[in-house]
Amino acid sequence: MTKLATAVDRLCDDAIAHIDARRFAEAETLLAEARALAPGNPKVHYHFAILFGDMGRHAEALAELDAALAGDDSDAKAHNNRGSVLQITGRLEEAERSFRRALELRPDLALPYVNLGKLLEQRGLPAQAMGVYDQALARGLEPEVFEQYRAALAGTTTPRSPDGWVKATFDNFAQVFANKVFFRALINTGLIIAVSLLVQLPLALAMAVLLAGRQFGAVTFRMIFFLPYILADVAAGLIWRFVFDGDYGLVSAISQSFGGEPVYMLADRQLGEIAVLVVIVWKYFGFHMMLYIAGLQGIDAALYEAARIDGAGAWQRFRFITLPQLAPMIRLSIFFSVIGSLQFFDMIIPLTNGGPSNSSHTIVSFLYAFGILRMKLGFGGAVSVLLFIARLHRSWDGSVTNKMTTGFRVGVLRLATDARC
Repeated sequence: MTKLATAVDRLCDDAIAHIDARRFAEAETLLAEARALAPGNPKVHYHFAILFGDMGRHAEALAELDAALAGDDSDAKAHNNRGSVLQITGRLEEAERSFRRALELRPDLALPYVNLGKLLEQRGLPAQAMGVYDQALARGLEPEVFEQYRAALAGTTTPRSPDGWVKATFDNFAQVFANKVFFRALINTGLIIAVSLLVQLPLALAMAVLLAGRQFGAVTFRMIFFLPYILADVAAGLIWRFVFDGDYGLVSAISQSFGGEPVYMLADRQLGEIAVLVVIVWKYFGFHMMLYIAGLQGIDAALYEAARIDGAGAWQRFRFITLPQLAPMIRLSIFFSVIGSLQFFDMIIPLTNGGPSNSSHTIVSFLYAFGILRMKLGFGGAVSVLLFIARLHRSWDGSVTNKMTTGFRVGVLRLATDARC
């Protein structure tokens, strides 16, 4: 590959990352640079079409796709996208021709079958749509999806033998483990657990030790640190999306005030994940701080007084009195952190929507994006089973939970009494 082609590919890839992050102006600038380097390049036209399609500029998207196909008529995905744009604009017969052309070029792609079948249903041709779904099933493409489409069209369910169910189950799990985005989501969830345990909980414990007493201003600071937890996850995600925005966000403004370049954190794979972790710590450490404060106020003050009389220093009192007495609350906090990390979802969608390029998905947002939104219910069910196993593994026996709950109740009662003072 020549240096020019490499530069064009890099600009197109970066543009896709900006499109995923809904940074359309930046994506258009990058693609304009690519077009200046390689005028008439089909790949650049194709990426412009993706950009304009996401922006709702369908006429421009169609023009770019036509230009791309003029340079390379063998691109099945471009024909499929052209059909989708034509369908949106109401040109159904032209859309059908584009979908059929895509299937001629790549009969192994599932999406053109889906689009063509739905188009034929829209045109009132159910028999032809059923034939398209049958063709996809004959090729073994996404059987779970096409069987559902076929069953819905026929107004009945499609029976399947027990052997068929077993095969479909293993096929779904095989698709999950073959999906690179799933492993990226798995790593991201592991990072969230690690940061929660190694950063969030120690920070919460440190602040709890500082604010557990009845010193002046303690209640005010407790409220300030606890307020983010009260805020809805979706609202918090939207707020931080504006903070991290490269055009008018706070982070970018600070960078520019020191003479730096605008910072597009949510359009960068590494910075996007860091942004998510920062928001998680900010949002939830106040909750764990309050748990620890409740636990600290449940410790008998006589233990500290006896330790002082015996000459124990601050670190010794913390190590030999505070930590052992706080152990049930720490276990409860760890339990909440791990379970919360495994089911983390609400904030991802408004903050990054899994982007850029599916790099910030968690397990649950991956399940939502690749299972529910794409109507791959068997695939989503396999992910759900894996998530259930992971959560079940982290569930503790009843006796430990009862001990943690007892410590929690005692601490909360002490905290409530202190708040009334």
